[in-house]
Amino acid sequence: DWRPLLQKYGQRILLTPHSGEWSRLGGGAPNSVRELQRNYELACQLGCHVLVKDSISVYFQGCESRTDDGVHVPVAVMGAPNARLAVAGSGDCLCGILLALLARRPDETTEQSISIARGIELAIELQSRAALRYTHPTAADFPDGIRGVLAGVLEHRSRNA
Repeated sequence: DWRPLLQKYGQRILLTPHSGEWSRLGGGAPNSVRELQRNYELACQLGCHVLVKDSISVYFQGCESRTDDGVHVPVAVMGAPNARLAVAGSGDCLCGILLALLARRPDETTEQSISIARGIELAIELQSRAALRYTHPTAADFPDGIRGVLAGVLEHRSRNA
């Protein structure tokens, strides 16, 4: 049973179900303000952060979370990702990117730490750009694609420095 883990570690857990998995947990399609509220309440009951992945992904921030300025922004709607991300294993790849981001302590970063919502948005953008490098990507293509995107960003920065 996973519920004791949520009770113990809730605010340190980020669930990343696709819409089908989310519905099995009791959630619904976030296609109205009422449904967004209902899904947010479910995320609060679970006691953790939730990213529901679909053609438009929605992040439900944990109930106890606050931004650096003390403002509580409970829901973030992420723009439609690249349709090429709809392949088996792409969600696992996204989780790996997010785990790498979330595992960093603020004192290990050279810049101000970013919010989880912003990190998710950046991870989705990174993965979307990596997918564009392939006609029909598979999950095995994402590591090389991501390295290529990051190398391009670093090259662009060094040219413009």
